[in-house]
Amino acid sequence: MFRGSKCLSSDLLKSSSHMSITNMQQQSIKTVKARRRALLAARVFLGVDQDVLASEASVAARTLSQLETGQAEPRESTRAKVQSALERRGIVFTNGDKPGFYFDKTKADIPT
Repeated sequence: MFRGSKCLSSDLLKSSSHMSITNMQQQSIKTVKARRRALLAARVFLGVDQDVLASEASVAARTLSQLETGQAEPRESTRAKVQSALERRGIVFTNGDKPGFYFDKTKADIPT
């Protein structure tokens, strides 16, 4: 069993070695799923009211409030809409050993 998983890992490494660093970074950016607290912190950082963000994300303000406070477990589609709305304002979410976010005004579609 160990040998099979070792071969699989080796094959994945070989196939990914042909990918450029840029492609690997783009893939990792696309797969970041921001957690509830990161979404809340990003909204507060931007100084955006819940009603405004909820409207931009096409979700109910109550749904956003419940997501941020942890009162309800949101659907993945709801979480993704909120994350996308924050990303349109220049927020870039990070993963890995330092999950969180940073602001990049060059990526903002909506002025903040």
